[in-house]
Amino acid sequence: MRWLPFVFMVASYLSTGQGDMPSGRNAVLDEAARQSLERFCRELAVAERASIAVLDLGDMTIAATSGGDDLVRAKRLPGSVFKIVTSMAALTTGTRLPEPFLCTGSIVLHGKEIRCWLSSGHGELTFETAFALSCNCFFASLGDRIGGEALLRTAGKLGFGRTTMFSVPGESSGGLPRSLDAVEVPLFAIGQHPACRVTGFQLLQASALVSTGAGSGSGPFRSVRPLEALGAMMRGVVRFGTGRKADVPGFPVAGKSGTIAGGVPWKYSGWFVCFAPYDDPKVAVVVCVPEGTGSDKAAPVAGKVLRYLSRIIR
Repeated sequence: MRWLPFVFMVASYLSTGQGDMPSGRNAVLDEAARQSLERFCRELAVAERASIAVLDLGDMTIAATSGGDDLVRAKRLPGSVFKIVTSMAALTTGTRLPEPFLCTGSIVLHGKEIRCWLSSGHGELTFETAFALSCNCFFASLGDRIGGEALLRTAGKLGFGRTTMFSVPGESSGGLPRSLDAVEVPLFAIGQHPACRVTGFQLLQASALVSTGAGSGSGPFRSVRPLEALGAMMRGVVRFGTGRKADVPGFPVAGKSGTIAGGVPWKYSGWFVCFAPYDDPKVAVVVCVPEGTGSDKAAPVAGKVLRYLSRIIR
């Protein structure tokens, strides 16, 4: 791995909360490229009413930010982006559901009905297709089997519940519940627990961790294999799942969408977090839209950023 020192730097920070960011070493984007990217993102953020941040995976520094305060303020639930956490918990604990899993559009767990976003149901699913299609029934059931303690532990290891290593002024630490009862676990597993709040930078940091395969040795995860598996699942999201609108020909993208229902019917906000190119990650991107879904609004915005990056990255 050409950025192995940074892998361990990220891992060390997530394990201990300590560590300094490097300055300028092995950066993918030079200063001229960053200035150009900043202008592009600023114009796009205004046009699309979005918050956008780009992380240079070469030196793990923020290359561009634009838009509202969703990047630093923990105002929103993570929605289905948090299925990254649930998947990592499943992969590291070896927890699986019997396959194929049948999604009929809803499921009752501990007396509470969990509805899938696809009311007609997804039909038969594997772990990988359930992630790509973002099935709530599958992940609520998976979270229920994993248990609250392991889910909360994994969320902490991925950097949620504290400020990121990017040292951004005014950044919130977000929020995680201290514990989860049986009814709350499925909601947490699909990113709909009311006490779970995240920032865009936290999602960006988690995506960076997956992209680099950090976690071997002294890092937060004992084996790199779960992160590699999760990265492949995120690639599936863009190839045939809810993130298809972020696809960039010749610049393979791996990502995850998330949508949060508002207090008003048919009012949604959306996330999309990703890294690219999948086979040699150089950048990570997060997009938040205050109006619209993760798949239909945030993912296309991310796709525009990534298409621009594909032209300026050397």
